[in-house]
Parts: sequence; structure tokens; C-alpha cells
Amino acid sequence: MDNIYQYLIANSSNISQKWFQMRETGKTDSIYSAQSDPKIENMLKEQHAYTIETIASAFLDDQKPFEEKLTIWADTVARSRVDTTTPIHEVLAALGRTRKVIWDFIKVFCSENKASISVEDVLKWSSILQETFERLYQEFSKLYFELLLQTIESRKNLLNELGSPVIPITKSVAVLPLVGDMDVDRAEHILNTVPQKCNQEHISHLFVDFSGVSVLNEVVVHYIYNLVDVLRLLGIKTSFSGIGPMSAMFSVQLGIDLRRSDSYNTLQQALIKNKIQIGTDEL
Repeated sequence: MDNIYQYLIANSSNISQKWFQMRETGKTDSIYSAQSDPKIENMLKEQHAYTIETIASAFLDDQKPFEEKLTIWADTVARSRVDTTTPIHEVLAALGRTRKVIWDFIKVFCSENKASISVEDVLKWSSILQETFERLYQEFSKLYFELLLQTIESRKNLLNELGSPVIPITKSVAVLPLVGDMDVDRAEHILNTVPQKCNQEHISHLFVDFSGVSVLNEVVVHYIYNLVDVLRLLGIKTSFSGIGPMSAMFSVQLGIDLRRSDSYNTLQQALIKNKIQIGTDEL
């Protein structure tokens, strides 16, 4: 089957040219658009050439080159598509177009070599092409999903870090401003990281400000309650500010007494009552 391999490699540029001609002209927000950025287009040209090389190697009797190229291809394409936030259905559609173009070239090869090609040869090549693309779909989809989960987890961790900053305002006083929706994951992250941050910064008094949070749910309130206990064991005093009426009523209904820590209407009031001025040590 080396003849098919050699034919596809020799026509690699023609196959790519045909594939690029099939790109959509009306859609501009896709890397597969005919109006894509020149850098993206160069990337696609390099990757598509390697895609053809990978597929062509599947027609060799020795399958080792194909397996090696498949691993490299899946990793390269999956990472670039995750980096460019390309939907998986667009990638699969683009692969489908590549499959069609390659099969069209194989049909031309068969037409030009009728005398030396049997029906069995054509059926075998069709089967190999189908199995090859199934492997491409599987390997790409698996790696794409794994990389996407890693990216989501990384961004989630970053958001958690940004959403629970311990901000020192004096040498031993800090503020933890809570903003946005509070869910279990975020509350658990706060419980696991804030005590360590306070200890590292030698914080003796932490003001937890809830003014950016609308309503606290039961689980989150329990996590905050546990945070106060952990900080107390570390010798760190905790004060609350900005707890809204709904959150306060909710805590009372749950039987959770947030009054174990001083509570103030606003962060400004809390700092004034505790005679703390930003930029200096405690008065």
C-alpha cells in the first residue's frame, strides 16, 4: 500500500489547498473561517500538512509510524484548539472535510491506475480511511476533553484566588472582601486558604466583609462559622461587616450565631469602631 501513501504525500499541498478552499466565508469568529487571522492561517497550514502526513501513514504496512504521528497530532491539535477556544464540533466538521478531500484524491488515484487496482484494494483503502478517522476523532476528543477540564480547573482556581483575597491594611490587620455568588466550592477554598494566608502575613485581626454578597446559603454559613473557629485557634480575631438583612435572618433561622464575632453594618464602621486607620498600624 506504499503507492497510496506516496501518492497522498506527493499531493499533500494540493489536498490542503482544496481543503482551504472549502472554508466558510460568512463566519468570521472561527479559526476555520476564510477571513481568519494570518497567524491562525499559518498554524492551520502547518497542522493540516501534518494531518495529511498522519493519515497517509495509516496506509503503510508498518503501523508504528502512524501510531507515533497520531499521538503527536492529537496533542498538537487538541492543545491549539483549547487555546483558541474552538468548539469541538467545528474541529470534527473540519476533519470531516479533510476526509472528503482525501477520499476524492484516492478516487482520482484509482481512476488513473485502473489496470493495477482491484475492487478489493478500493474496499480495503476505504476501510482503512474510515478506521483512521475514527482513531483521529477518538484521540482528539479524549485529549481535548482532558485539556479542557484542566483549563476550567485552572481558571476556577484563579477565580477562587481572586475572589478570596486577604488584603493587609496595617501590619497586623487585614480585610477579606467577599464579592459575588458564594457556593460550596468557594467557601471551602476560603476555609482552606485564608487561615494559612493570615498566618503567613502575621495577621491578628481579620475583617470579613459581606457587602458584595447578596444571600448566604446554609452550607456557606457553616463554612464561615468554621473559619471563625479555625482563626480563633490561631489567635486571630474575626469581625464581620456588611451582612445584609436576608443573610442575617437566614443565619438566625438556621440557629447559627454569627454574633460570636463582632458584626458591623459597614466595613468603614468596623474600622472606625476598632480605631484602625488604613496605611498605619493600629491606634
